[in-house]
Amino acid sequence: MADSKTFYTDLPYIESMDEIGLDDRFRELPEDWVIFITDIKGSTKAIQEGRYRQVNTIGASVIAAVKNNLGSLEFPFVFGGDGATLIVHRDFLDDVLSVLYGLKEQSALVYKLELRVGYIYYSELLKRRAKVMVSKMKYSDFFYQAVFKGGGLEAAETLIKSGNYSQSKMETPLKADLTGLECRWEDIKPPAGDVVALLVKSVSRTLPESDVYMSVLAFLKELEEEEEGFHPIKNAKLKLTMSIKRFLNETNARVMPPAFIRKTQYLANLIYAVVMGKILMRFKISTSQTNWGEYKKYLVINTDYRKFDEMLRMVISINEEKRKRLENFLESLYQRGHIVYGMHISQKALLTCLVSKYEKDHIHFVDAAGGGYASAAVQLKKQLKEIRN
Repeated sequence: MADSKTFYTDLPYIESMDEIGLDDRFRELPEDWVIFITDIKGSTKAIQEGRYRQVNTIGASVIAAVKNNLGSLEFPFVFGGDGATLIVHRDFLDDVLSVLYGLKEQSALVYKLELRVGYIYYSELLKRRAKVMVSKMKYSDFFYQAVFKGGGLEAAETLIKSGNYSQSKMETPLKADLTGLECRWEDIKPPAGDVVALLVKSVSRTLPESDVYMSVLAFLKELEEEEEGFHPIKNAKLKLTMSIKRFLNETNARVMPPAFIRKTQYLANLIYAVVMGKILMRFKISTSQTNWGEYKKYLVINTDYRKFDEMLRMVISINEEKRKRLENFLESLYQRGHIVYGMHISQKALLTCLVSKYEKDHIHFVDAAGGGYASAAVQLKKQLKEIRN
């Protein structure tokens, strides 16, 4: 087999959600890649206790840790709120496992939350006739979001969880490098309406999968002609936080205990950086790092508010009238057996950021406050169980 390490880098890309139905934009995952599924045990309970920001931080930390470990090598991933799915070439399996088990230890120590890590070789899925098709959607020259279809990710998750994550062999834990992981923005309230975390999965036996998703996207376009109108992050609403509690969330993630002096130093440097950031952005000052007057613009562009990982996964801003119309539309599709869906309604969106370089090369993971994707998934899984029974 030819070297497939650059498989993801070489993939063709799409530029909008409308193109997820174009099969020629997708390529099958090479059989020498490995699928990782991570999530947080008891995330629903943690969210009910008001710890959704910690849950989000751990989920984003999975991606940050692996990106920092693999350096410039590109790989597909999807942030899911209380965890992440990612795929790497098998040559990097041991390295990634070591990092993720290091992060598992850190999560237990810092947040008292259990990060579960499981993996399966794609070659094993092929034996079960499960397939993973991959493309990527371009947000900007610096951010491409992986797009999946084919049913293989669902099969991988089912197999891993049915084995109680037994596919995860123990490796020597390696301290996870979370450089670039930042949580420095206030929660964002849109000018009008709610923030909705939305999951939609096709289960139709009579309609092609692509037709189901296209009908949902068409209805969304009917509600809001311009796709960006649903964007939950608005430039004018972005404000750097001055909350010590929020600063401590980042500090705890980045500096492992026991390290009182280093934590104090990090916290002081963080407060200084935020104060300077407010000044630099307010007066649109350019430095060697970036043009701070444009930073918020690229933050909005590089926010992953819409994605597709064998289901539509979106965080949108929508007013009450349009939201009710959307709920009625989705409910009608559910009652006819075409979809299952989940919605979590909030007043604000929250960001967890992964910054490689302040000059445009930064990714921003968005979720609805108060539970977001994880809470929406509870409704979706309940519907899925009912429809299968």
